[in-house]
Amino acid sequence: MLDSSSHVMPQEFLQQKEFIKLIARYLNITPGKSRGAVIVYSTNATAILSFGSYATMSEFNAAIDRASPLSGRRRIDRAFQLAGTLFKNARSNVRKVRSVF
Repeated sequence: MLDSSSHVMPQEFLQQKEFIKLIARYLNITPGKSRGAVIVYSTNATAILSFGSYATMSEFNAAIDRASPLSGRRRIDRAFQLAGTLFKNARSNVRKVRSVF
């Protein structure tokens, strides 16, 4: 989850993006290995990456790089609601690791 509310300075948003890419590399987020999803939130929440919506780590990182701050109020509850929906729609026969960053 990337906080892009008005409370987050531009440099902090960039740091969050770099942290997400670092975690993705550590967890080996690639098809056939681990999968991940990324949500950007402020007043609303948007999934910029759904589970399995990328074919390579480069595609994953490019989507993170393209993420723009939304500004607005900090509504992490909406990000958690969207995360719940994404998890419900994930592969049912595969063990899940649930982390929020």
